[in-house]
Amino acid sequence: MRSINSAEKSLSSQALRTMVYELGQKIETGDHRDPKMITAVAEAVGIMALLWFTSELQKCDR
Repeated sequence: MRSINSAEKSLSSQALRTMVYELGQKIETGDHRDPKMITAVAEAVGIMALLWFTSELQKCDR
């Protein structure tokens, strides 16, 4: 695995914060009974979990 420099880490961290914020907005404003929204939220949470896991693996790589 290649190492990630601080600019890439910052960009990755900012992207993750943006995703979390947007997910929060969708949850607050969406119809919680809509199956499409439930699926979209579940997919977003899965993606964020993968991003977090990847960042944790990169920490262990050092």
